[in-house]
Amino acid sequence: MTGNSWKTWGRSYGYSPEAHGFLESLGFTDSSYGNDAAPSFHHDELGLRLWIDAVEEADRECAGLKLTLVHVNEDMEYVREVFSTDSWAEMAARLRALRR
Repeated sequence: MTGNSWKTWGRSYGYSPEAHGFLESLGFTDSSYGNDAAPSFHHDELGLRLWIDAVEEADRECAGLKLTLVHVNEDMEYVREVFSTDSWAEMAARLRALRR
């Protein structure tokens, strides 16, 4: 589903073409798969993966916040959480800071 997450996931995940373009501008690549419960993006150089969960807390796969940034190893396996928030603005600021 690479490159089309915003079409598939749409409003229930608060995800848009603008968010997709922003993430790509920072070097993130759509890493969502058809069997994923929610969209995700990875950044190979930084070893990061961003998980985007449902806007409505009751619809989330895991209890917690909507946006979760994690460090992953070379096999894309979870290593540790970096940052979580329900705010796209907060996540965008954190992602911009990581790229500096």
